[in-house]
Amino acid sequence: MLNSLAYEFADASLRLVRAGGRFIEMGKTDIRDAAEHPRLRYRAFDLKQAGPERTGELLDILLTAFAAGTLRPLPYTAVDLRRARDAFRQLSQARHIGKIVLTVPRPVEESGTALVTGARGTLGGIVARHLVTGWGVRRLLLLSREPADRLAKELTALGAEATVVACDVADREAVAAALAQIPTAHPLRIVVHTAGVLDDGLVTELTADRLDRVLRPKVDGARHLHDLTRDADLSAFVLFSSAAGVLGGPGQADYGAANTYLDALAGHRRTLACRPCRWPGACGSRPAR
Repeated sequence: MLNSLAYEFADASLRLVRAGGRFIEMGKTDIRDAAEHPRLRYRAFDLKQAGPERTGELLDILLTAFAAGTLRPLPYTAVDLRRARDAFRQLSQARHIGKIVLTVPRPVEESGTALVTGARGTLGGIVARHLVTGWGVRRLLLLSREPADRLAKELTALGAEATVVACDVADREAVAAALAQIPTAHPLRIVVHTAGVLDDGLVTELTADRLDRVLRPKVDGARHLHDLTRDADLSAFVLFSSAAGVLGGPGQADYGAANTYLDALAGHRRTLACRPCRWPGACGSRPAR
């Protein structure tokens, strides 16, 4: 029994060990006297007792076993440092399995790639230029249903390398194919979703086709980008939402709905506690799919 519990929980753990078994206590809160448990081998230890050389040897053994598949690493939950309070609350309530790891937000890297959807649109162009001139981004992947070569030339003149890919972001396979084109030497680091279509109309005048025309680029595109980049170590995932989703607007029932979805997706993505762990689902969490 490898134990890190205390008090009545430690008592329960001790009762689980058969006579002659080993009880290894790695906690510090409730150390027992080995003489009080003659039917088993009780030992409390601190990892530093092994010393740096022996610890290094043990780590080598473990890494070899992990690589061979003989052992599987313990599960872990990675939490953004900005949500440290939530992480410590979860830890204090013992609602986790394995380790909770605090991660530092990744800074913008010149070697990374920034993806911008709706590159042919006015907003897409403004954002792409700002990424280059304001953030120092040097590699961009521009997604657009229509040619955006003019923007690519502007960005090249600013010292960046821009690749234009004809892509309907509402098509999941097309988005996946575009992402697959990003070289491993310049991994995806920034995602900016500006694609959108207007087809104003009152709720009573909406048809399925009109609603689909507005929701596909904004909603479906955002969802595909979210799903396909969940495992990526991004510096930024940006969605452009209009006030129409909060305040409403005359004749913008469909557009308001689309932007409300983006607001919800942004909140959902921000509050996701788990990053992909070595044992997906082992901690009982249920990240949205």
